[in-house]
Amino acid sequence: MAGGWGAAGFLLLSFWVFESSGQNVTSQMVVDYVQFYKHRDVYVLEPGDEGGETWATDTFLSLTSLGDTFVGVVPLASPPATPGWPRHAIDPLMVALLPSPRHAVILGRMFPLAPRRCSWLLLLPDPDITTWLLPLTLPLDTRVTVATLPPEDSTTPLWHVYQVTPAMEKRTLPAGRWIPPTLLDDSHLDAFRKEVPATERVEERRVTYGRMVAVVGDPLLRRTDLTGLRLACTTVNESPHTILTTHSNGTFSVTGIFGGVVSSLQEITNFTCSCRPSRDGQWGSLKDGRWTGMVGDVVDGVADMAVASLDITPERSVAVDFLLPISHTRYKMVVKRPSNSDLMWGTYIKEFSGHVWAVLGSTAVALMLAMHGTTAIMEQGTERLSLLESFSVVMGALCGQGCSTPPRTAPARLVLLTTLVLHVVVQAHYTSNLASSLAVGPLMPSFSTIRGVLAEPGLSFGLMRETAMVEYLKSSSDQYHQAAYSKLMARDSLMVGTSAEGVSKTLQEKYVYMDTDLFIYSNIDCRHYVLPGSEFRAFTSIAFKKGSPLVPILNSILLKMKGGGLIKKIQMSWVPRPEKCDQNTTSPIRLAAITAPLVGLLLAIILSLCCCSLEHSIIPKVSQRSHGPMSTLGCRDTAKPPKTGHGNSRTWQEVVKNYLNLPKRGGLERETVMPSNRILKYVLRN
Repeated sequence: MAGGWGAAGFLLLSFWVFESSGQNVTSQMVVDYVQFYKHRDVYVLEPGDEGGETWATDTFLSLTSLGDTFVGVVPLASPPATPGWPRHAIDPLMVALLPSPRHAVILGRMFPLAPRRCSWLLLLPDPDITTWLLPLTLPLDTRVTVATLPPEDSTTPLWHVYQVTPAMEKRTLPAGRWIPPTLLDDSHLDAFRKEVPATERVEERRVTYGRMVAVVGDPLLRRTDLTGLRLACTTVNESPHTILTTHSNGTFSVTGIFGGVVSSLQEITNFTCSCRPSRDGQWGSLKDGRWTGMVGDVVDGVADMAVASLDITPERSVAVDFLLPISHTRYKMVVKRPSNSDLMWGTYIKEFSGHVWAVLGSTAVALMLAMHGTTAIMEQGTERLSLLESFSVVMGALCGQGCSTPPRTAPARLVLLTTLVLHVVVQAHYTSNLASSLAVGPLMPSFSTIRGVLAEPGLSFGLMRETAMVEYLKSSSDQYHQAAYSKLMARDSLMVGTSAEGVSKTLQEKYVYMDTDLFIYSNIDCRHYVLPGSEFRAFTSIAFKKGSPLVPILNSILLKMKGGGLIKKIQMSWVPRPEKCDQNTTSPIRLAAITAPLVGLLLAIILSLCCCSLEHSIIPKVSQRSHGPMSTLGCRDTAKPPKTGHGNSRTWQEVVKNYLNLPKRGGLERETVMPSNRILKYVLRN
């Protein structure tokens, strides 16, 4: 039955094409189509039947009349054998007349051999397009326009035809109409504009022979209905970009930023998606010539797409095709937030740097020597201060304490005054920094780059394995990036499997973890500190198989989603709000913050007890050895104290002490309380 309809259609077409007077209408339509879409390379496929050669010749002559178009005629059965077909770097238009379904079978054999990006104009005598083209497979990324040849003096409808998969039925979309010069009515133009959505761009133009009204632009971007296409995806669980939920039947659903984008694409383009975690749980890197992770799943055909925040890198772009960037990623580093508990032994010395403490120590030693020198030179007797006594006086002055017997000479007093002034200056700076440190905690780290991290002693640097960050460090020309990469390769323990693991590791050891800003902010709290700045920047998107026809279609949808603000809305709904870590209220000081002064106080008490014990046990023995066994008997007689004078070195306290031991003399009673002036007169008289 199909063969009969094909023969009848061919006879009608031949009669209309070749028996009409003058130039045939089909050739006129082809010329106007080429002129409307401005094709520069056109190949006319000769059917090979009687009458087809005449049509091909007539069309060839009509196209060459345009002057600026390259036209070639090749046989439908074997166009690849034709020399010069097609020209390199040119996307030609293939024009084929299919008088019967048998010609569609012939076209189906050579269709895959044509250039991938070429356009097709197929001429059919039957309006039943899908049945006529049943032997022909038209992939989703082909640009095929079908013109059904109507009776004479009628418009020629144009259709875009495609298949989502070879197993699915062909779908048609109205593409335009050609109005012959014999029709002057504009109703056909208005009727076509009502057939297409208002969002599509339609142009109407008067061309060489008639008028053409058609949809302009890439026909692939019109194919937003994928008719229930089922895709397999690979992913990883990394909040907030992709969040996996396992169901009781073993399937997974993906939410998060990228899950929301895919859900919106599914609703718009009518496809379904079933996702599984990647085979090895990794993102994707090239190892020994093979891709791992999600990229490896797509390359090996295990999945059609990778739904995750994959960085668009040159290496990955060779293996897979990416959609337009969905998010902009900044790579930051996070460490444990410093606290007073971490500085248990340095809480009260970190207010000054090491150089300041060295200068203060040197100044204290200089003041001690100056105090000892001035008293040793300028003062006599008991007013002279030893080195130990000078140390006590200077340290007491630095702590804000004076001495019971101030120096009598001007140089010694000047040294003491200088020490007290130094105490005021040091105390003002020290106490202000100490109060601030105890109230708000210590200062945040001063480093913010990998170079600064490598310069810090005791710090280790790490990141997530099998990610683009490893490639960034490896391919970087920066020497510090190369040094960090060498350390990572030497110690695999520095790399982690997930972002949450890396962030928690910063609390357990002196570890700096680098990852995307969203991954970090999703896993941190006030115990962490994110270093300012970013080490790397990248764009991330969804990956598809290399050459997938879905990429241009979904890209056009993404552009509309970006323009309408839908992508931004999805991102804001999943971006975590950073926790406010500003201390508006004070918290009690923990024991660890005062451990150092308590231990110092305890050591000072023990040291003072030891010194007291030494003085009590050793100094009297030394005194006895120096004065001899009869030294106590050699003291001056307290009953007859010598008269005081210039040569007498006894103090008035000793005289008063001896007076209290005197017997009654001259009517002076020892028990009598005497005014101080009478005691002084008695002492001077005796």
